[in-house]
Amino acid sequence: MLKQLWLRILLGLVIFCVLTTMAYLLGLLS
Repeated sequence: MLKQLWLRILLGLVIFCVLTTMAYLLGLLS
């Protein structure tokens, strides 16, 4: 149960980082 929660938090952080990086790169390109 706890491991599943940690995996969800980790996955959320990874997705957040990827989206932030993509938004940053799009801001630089435009």
